[in-house]
Amino acid sequence: MATLKYVMPLGLIVFLVVGVIFLGIATPTEAAATGALGSFILSAAYGRLNWKTLKNALYGTARIAVMIYMILTGAMAFSQLLAISGATVGLAEFTTSLQVTPISIMIAIMIVILILGTFMEAAAIIMVALPLFLPIVKALGYDPVWFAVLFLLNLEMAATTPPFGMCLFVMKGVTSPDTKMRDIYTAGFPFLICDAFVMASIMALPALALWLPSRMG
Repeated sequence: MATLKYVMPLGLIVFLVVGVIFLGIATPTEAAATGALGSFILSAAYGRLNWKTLKNALYGTARIAVMIYMILTGAMAFSQLLAISGATVGLAEFTTSLQVTPISIMIAIMIVILILGTFMEAAAIIMVALPLFLPIVKALGYDPVWFAVLFLLNLEMAATTPPFGMCLFVMKGVTSPDTKMRDIYTAGFPFLICDAFVMASIMALPALALWLPSRMG
């Protein structure tokens, strides 16, 4: 019963955000509003809605919104600079002229993103790497949605990849003082194996990533 008490409300929020889109009731923007409204209603039902909670929620939302807009602004400026200079076109032409298979190029791109993620934050990687790699992906004939799924999965892997994965240091900060970084690395290794298996599966079977978005058309 305790599990249902906490799982069912979460399922309701998921339905209010995703379900209404699948049913054709709301657009993604409207679905976000229904999800926010549902969260307020559930918070009030559980007796957690007060001015302090509302203030923290609005403050957190404002911070995330500003961060996203700054990322988009930087990414757009960087992509425009690359487009004006002709770097993206030249890089795409150079990549497609290589005597290697397209999937080999995709694997190389994933390796580069994984290496970047060991010492850079996800937002910085998005701003720097996405404008460079997306034209290459399109030139190779791959679906951008498929690439985006791989890109985000790779960022998740990078955050738990030694020696500088960000999540590894977060875990070190919340564990006991006698926990060594070697223990954190060892604990994260099985998750890396699982993520690598999922990434390989998606690369081999793109339908795993494209089936659900295709149902939303």
